[in-house]
Formats: sequence, C-alpha cells, structure tokens
Amino acid sequence: MIFFDYIRGLIALRKVHPAFRIPTVEGLQQCLHFLDTCDSGVIAYTLGEYANGDVWKEILVAYNGNRHQAEINIPEQEWTVVCSDGQINLDSQEHLHGGNIQIAPSSALILYRQ
Repeated sequence: MIFFDYIRGLIALRKVHPAFRIPTVEGLQQCLHFLDTCDSGVIAYTLGEYANGDVWKEILVAYNGNRHQAEINIPEQEWTVVCSDGQINLDSQEHLHGGNIQIAPSSALILYRQ
C-alpha cells in the first residue's frame, strides 16, 4: 500500500506541475540542467525558471540508486521538500538550505524554490 501511495503521489505531482511535462526537446534543453554529483549511482538535475509555465521557480530532483546513503551538494538556496524517504507531500513545510545534503538509499528527493 505504501508503494501505491508513493506512485499515486508522483502522478499527482506530475499532473499539477507542468515542469514535469515539458513537451519539446528545445524546452528540455533550455530548462534542464544536470548537477555534478561525483557519484555514478546518483543523478540530480534542476528544472529552472518556471519551466513550462510552472508556478515553482526551480525544481531539483535527485535519485540515489545506491544501496547506501549518498551525499550531494545542492545550490545554497531556501528549498522546500516535496518528496523524501518515499513520502510525497505537496503541502510540505519542510525546508533545506542547500549545501551538502543526504539522500536515503534507493530513493528520490524532490525540492522546489519560489
């Protein structure tokens, strides 16, 4: 049931935020920027500048495919946590301030800033 709720949350997130539905290669090239994670098991990227008309200024997505916790460095900004540790909360009040952050094993982290 928990996995089902997680997938349902990801679908809701995608439906509400057009940044996750960029329709063209040109749009992706303009908005999508990969971060150097220094770890082959971790991929992280940002979707920036109100991508595809989104209300969020910048979105950061990081996936840790490792079976151990990973650390990445994200831009020093005030970020709101939407997805962490297998939980999605579109109304989250949890914040991170950038710098070095931890990502749980085999999980995703989705943050945004206004």
